[in-house]
Amino acid sequence: MVAVSAAPALAQVSGKDPLEIALGHSAASVEAWLKQQIMDPADRWYGAARNGFGIPVPSYMAGRMEAYGTALMHPKSKFYRNGEVMERLKMTVSQLMKNLSPAGFYSNLDTNFNSPADTAFGVRAAAAPLLIAKQTGNREIFEVIRPVVE
Repeated sequence: MVAVSAAPALAQVSGKDPLEIALGHSAASVEAWLKQQIMDPADRWYGAARNGFGIPVPSYMAGRMEAYGTALMHPKSKFYRNGEVMERLKMTVSQLMKNLSPAGFYSNLDTNFNSPADTAFGVRAAAAPLLIAKQTGNREIFEVIRPVVE
C-alpha cells in the first residue's frame, strides 16, 4: 500500500505512470517476501514469516496477504494469476488463522498478546485485496481471504 500511495508523487518527479511505479514496487516486495516465507512443512510456522529476531509476527503475514492478493489480481502485475503466489497467499492466510486466540485476536509473539489492535491491522490488510476480488469477480481469492475478516 505504501508503494501505491507514493506512486503519484514518484510519477510526478520521474514522469512515469503511477500504476507502473506501484506495480514495480509491488513486484519487488512480493519477490522479497517469497524468499522470506517459511517453506519447511515440518516447521510449526510453515507459511509464516519471522521478524528480525526470528519470531513469527502476524502483522508481517497480514502485509504479505495484502501484497500477494493484490499482485495476483492486476493484469499488468508480474504475478498476475501466478500459481506459486496463490499457494503462498493460502499458506499465509492459514498461518494467520492458526494464530488467533480463543477470543479471536492475533498475538504478536514478540510484543502484543491477544491484541485487538494487531487484529485490526490484519483485517485492514485484508480489506484491499478482498474488495478488489469482489469488484473483479475473483471468487477464489475472495474465499481465501474472507476468513480473515470474519
